[in-house]
This record gives sequence, structure tokens and C-alpha cells, in this order.
Amino acid sequence: MKFHLQELAKPDAATLERIGKLRVLAWTTEVPAIAELGSWLDEYDHIALHWVILHDGVIVAAARLTTCDNLNDAPDAGDFDGLTYVPQSPIGILSKLVVAPQFRRLGFSKRLVAARIDAAERLGCRSVFAATSSGVHRVTLLRSFGFDIVGARQRNPLTSLGLLPRPGVVLMRRVPRTQSVSGIDGSPQ
Repeated sequence: MKFHLQELAKPDAATLERIGKLRVLAWTTEVPAIAELGSWLDEYDHIALHWVILHDGVIVAAARLTTCDNLNDAPDAGDFDGLTYVPQSPIGILSKLVVAPQFRRLGFSKRLVAARIDAAERLGCRSVFAATSSGVHRVTLLRSFGFDIVGARQRNPLTSLGLLPRPGVVLMRRVPRTQSVSGIDGSPQ
């Protein structure tokens, strides 16, 4: 199987819609009621950087990076309520990482995390945050990239949709690091 990781600085409406449908598909294994949405997009999708992994031209995994000056302006800002640490700006926010169920366990999450951390560093972010309710595998992955758990997720985006997923955590990674996380040649590992 051949897969291609691609950064999308300004995805068009049709591409964003495909990403939104993939988000719903990916979460139906955890929260079946989300299928009723059809597509899951928010106001940050139009200003964020996006990455997709393509297989025969079809998006099978996606994730985004948003930058902001303070956590109050971050996507799903309520996730960060109660944190006592005040990060220096700019801040990178990793969010909306999804993989189609039939393409899981192929290392796509790792590739997408590495690409977004490298981009955050390239953009001069001083710290990178992620809030996840995806369970121990995602937390372990983020910790392998130098993230530390800094709090409990205070609000979950699925809750605002009327759905009740499991609780989550907030993680943070200080940057810049001295070495690229994706590999010497800049290509994801």
C-alpha cells in the first residue's frame, strides 16, 4: 500500500468537507451517535494548517495545527480552563487527529504528530498543547514526543455536540527542541 503525507496550508471547501466526514467516521467507533452529524468542522478549520494522509487519492487520516497568542483564543479553549501555567506566545495547538478505522495501527498518528510539531517549531511556537480523550494510546504517543500531562481536559468538543465521550487530559511540550522530530531529511518517519 502506498500512502502520502501532505500539508494543506489553505484547503478548499471540498477538502475540508472530506476531512469533516473523516472525523465523523473515525469517532463513530467510540461515539456511534456522532454519525448523525455527517461532517464535523468548526470555525478554526479555515485558519488552521492541516495535514492529511492519502491512499489512492482518498484522505484516510487528518490532523490540524492552530496557533494563538493565548489559550483563551485556542480551539476548544474550555479544555484549558484551570491550568495554572501561562505559556509564552505563540502557542501551537494540536487537534482533530483522526484515522479511518480500517487504516489504524499503521503509524499515521505518529507521522501526523511529528509533522505538526515540526511546523509549530518552524512557526516559532514556544509551547505546543494537545487535549485528548482518545485514550492511553494517544497519551503514550504524545508523551513519546516530549509532552507532559499538565491537567485534566475540562471540556470536550464532543460534549458540545450533545455526546458523552470519556474524560481526557491536557498535555504540553515546550519548544523549540534542538532536533527535528520527523527525521534528518525532513520526511516523517
